[in-house]
Amino acid sequence: SMAVDPEGTVKLQEQFAKGLAHMVEHPVDALGTMIDIKDLKSGDYAKWLGHLTPDVIVAVLTAGGGGAAAVAGEGVAKTAAETTAEQVAKTVAEDAAKTAGEGAAKTAGEGARTAGEGAAKTAGEGAAKGATGAAASDAGAVAEEDAAAAAADAAGRARQASSWRGSDSEPPPPGSGGGQPPGGEPERWPVDDSGYRLQQRDLDFLGLTREQIDWLLDRQAPLGMTPEQFSEFRSSLLDTLRKEGVDPAETDIRLHGSAANAFSGIHKTLPSEAELAGNPEALARLREWLADDPNRPLRRPFDSLHRLGLDDPSDYDLNISNARMVEIARTRWDPTRFAGDFLKGHGYLNKELMNSTFPELSRWAQNWSQALGREVSHAVFDGTGPLDSSGIGSGISVHFRETDWIVHPPGGP
Repeated sequence: SMAVDPEGTVKLQEQFAKGLAHMVEHPVDALGTMIDIKDLKSGDYAKWLGHLTPDVIVAVLTAGGGGAAAVAGEGVAKTAAETTAEQVAKTVAEDAAKTAGEGAAKTAGEGARTAGEGAAKTAGEGAAKGATGAAASDAGAVAEEDAAAAAADAAGRARQASSWRGSDSEPPPPGSGGGQPPGGEPERWPVDDSGYRLQQRDLDFLGLTREQIDWLLDRQAPLGMTPEQFSEFRSSLLDTLRKEGVDPAETDIRLHGSAANAFSGIHKTLPSEAELAGNPEALARLREWLADDPNRPLRRPFDSLHRLGLDDPSDYDLNISNARMVEIARTRWDPTRFAGDFLKGHGYLNKELMNSTFPELSRWAQNWSQALGREVSHAVFDGTGPLDSSGIGSGISVHFRETDWIVHPPGGP
């Protein structure tokens, strides 16, 4: 304590202050001769942090006066451990983020949390050894707790600063953790109703990119389109409706299917190996994609059947809901000319009648199908949208839901 050796204590505090300032401003110079600096230069931050022992911390911060720490007593022991561990952990995480980018910062942050807390604990205990009786024990315990909390806080800030999105930076390699699901895939990637989440292997097989998944999740473009294409797709659709005498402000347009959701609906499952036994080529492609991993999608990912050689590319399903369109079609309804009912299935307008009544819309769909290389299908419903058939038969229903991709809402321009 100050009463034991006031002059020595003041001197030791001054040494800590000078050493701390030098270490924060020049961490490599301060530590380079005491630790394996090649680990830091090669990017192995976790290994480097493991070499940062309490003795090194004390030696650096006291400019070699570490021995005096054994006599400093309760106050200096607590201050040394708190300040040292917090500043070292913070400097390690921040320096790693600046030097090696976001991925390295995340690794360094994790290492800082473990190594920093351990170093803080040992430093607090070691610095308090010279204090006498119960005061020394209390000083070490307080220093250990406070410094560990400071190190954990610094590591947390480093992890937060190093958060990434697939389109902005590369994720940690598979199996490296980093707060991501197995394989390093972002937690926001689409999931089918079995709980299976898209993985990088799926993107590779389907010919998709992380950027396309970001476009999908941010509703900038469905799969198979760029944001520029989707913008033109949408605006040309609205122009076509105007040509047909339909006011877009009274129209609700929604996109369905795997292009909008990454997976097909509950009525379409991914074929199993047993189901492909009679198709050796498709079976070989399935095994190339999923190997023998039992963790596989239940529903069909976008374009998966096409990639297996079983079907055409996935299409775009548009539901157009407008009461005026149904009224116009009703005036042209002739049961002797058009087969089937006026309204069919989930409440959609007879397709033959729809194409006859709205030929511009039909041509628009044909032109975009050709331009995109995949079918653009559309159906017309009454203003209230498709019927809710979720409790009937198979339970398949496309009625309005909050999670729908609304291409154009009523009242929109």
